[in-house]
Amino acid sequence: GAVLAAMLYSLLPLACIWFGDEMGDYIGTLPGPAINRRSPGWMVKIGGWFLLLFPAILFVFTFPNS
Repeated sequence: GAVLAAMLYSLLPLACIWFGDEMGDYIGTLPGPAINRRSPGWMVKIGGWFLLLFPAILFVFTFPNS
């Protein structure tokens, strides 16, 4: 159960890291607000790394003595 949840959580960050340039070039509509400008690929990749490492960073600051 926990392994499956970790794998599903890591799908979006890994997609942002591996396909950052392609995802940054997307312009169109999603279920939320419309995307009307391109995003720099390097920013998408940095956001992906942040999302991927966020649980570990949160764990370190939440349980410093573990």
